[in-house]
Amino acid sequence: MVIAGEAETGIPDDKRFAVELEFVQCLANPHYLNWLAQQRFLDDACFLNYLRYLQYWKEEPYVQYIIYPHALKMLDLLQSPEFRAAIVNPAYKEHVHSQQLFFWQHWRTNRLHETAQLKEVLATPAE
Repeated sequence: MVIAGEAETGIPDDKRFAVELEFVQCLANPHYLNWLAQQRFLDDACFLNYLRYLQYWKEEPYVQYIIYPHALKMLDLLQSPEFRAAIVNPAYKEHVHSQQLFFWQHWRTNRLHETAQLKEVLATPAE
């Protein structure tokens, strides 16, 4: 992935970094994705190319600056025409939002259960 520099964009690299980081993190919000779909940004080939370009945020060293990891999942989902068509529907937006909430609510508990199960397996003598 070639990352555009100041010569190509006319924008200082530090400013472009901050703007792109903020935009990518906004993608974690299903309500914002719904708004983008309603405004038909998700039908615009130039905008879709921009979303493809932003995939570099999933790689080092950029990924370390991401505060909302769901933003990267949404960036992946936005590559799918089916997801882009579905997110315009308010009911689907709410479904995505509720699934995101459930993930946040239960993440720690699920990890504790997984850790306990792993300890159990490791403590069991091999036959």
